[in-house]
Amino acid sequence: MEAAAAKQARTARGSAPDRLSALSDELLCHVLSFLPSRQAVQTTVLSKSSSDFRGGHWWRKLQDFTNNLLMLNNARCLDAFRLDLFWATEFPDLCRDTERWVRRGIKCQPPVFQIRVYRDIFRSPALAPAFISSKAWSLWVSLDPCFSERLSSGCPVLEDLLLHNCANNFAVVQSDTLRNLVVRACTSRVADTLVVRAPCLASMFLDSSCYNNGLSLEAGNSLVKASISVMPEQLSPRTEAILLGSLFSVTSLELQFFQAMAFLDNELDKFPMFDNLRTLSLSYCFFSERDADKLKALGRFLHKSPNLEELILQDFWYSEGTARDPRMGQLKTVHPSFFTEI
Repeated sequence: MEAAAAKQARTARGSAPDRLSALSDELLCHVLSFLPSRQAVQTTVLSKSSSDFRGGHWWRKLQDFTNNLLMLNNARCLDAFRLDLFWATEFPDLCRDTERWVRRGIKCQPPVFQIRVYRDIFRSPALAPAFISSKAWSLWVSLDPCFSERLSSGCPVLEDLLLHNCANNFAVVQSDTLRNLVVRACTSRVADTLVVRAPCLASMFLDSSCYNNGLSLEAGNSLVKASISVMPEQLSPRTEAILLGSLFSVTSLELQFFQAMAFLDNELDKFPMFDNLRTLSLSYCFFSERDADKLKALGRFLHKSPNLEELILQDFWYSEGTARDPRMGQLKTVHPSFFTEI
């Protein structure tokens, strides 16, 4: 009987009219200001008016709602803080509001912190207090030269760092706790080489196109998965060989636009064998006709990876009549995708 009554009550509540939408915006914001942050968000989902941001007043409504939610709610903690904003000239207070919202979000000590903001709106100094408590950052902002220092000394629990389309005004990523690093489509005017010092790093995705001298990696034996993309012939074969050799501990490796001569360079002999490597993906490597030793280079690297099980060759250039079946002891699967000489 009690279970049936409870179910009937829930059904009745679900079919009740939307009384929240009947309230004025000012009164609704006032009511929400007395609720904890989580309940305020859950309550607004029930209101049809909260999703109506059409017309010229939507930005003012969003300002009022966000200010009330973050400023008047004394939330002690948040599970995550995510803010996505892009530049619009008709919103003159956007810079000020953005910094205010970020600072307030930081005070809630979220373990997950994501900021995707147009670079001219927001810059990194306001992020400094977030470094202490956040385990995961996802940033799309302009990062000042002090970012490296804050990262190395003020982030005792950071594990995941994603920098996407950031203006990287620094040269070093150093962290004793970092496990996952992604640097994608960023720009840099202050450094030719990105230095990564992370002894606990387990996975890394790096688009090094904005660094003329690529990457200098100090990750120890913890790195198990890596994806590295370089600009075609941007780096010397020796530099590519040193970068490649520093990845010796990985079990899964993806390379894009590496030159054949990098695999043949003597610098690679100075690094350990790739005994852990099981999966190798080469995209747009050995792509140029000038890579005449491409199969020799591939064979040499296969010899250096005795336990390789899967080889993926994506957009692999070859001449008609060239042997296309590299073999190696433990190799079980080859996925070739070739460009043929016309």
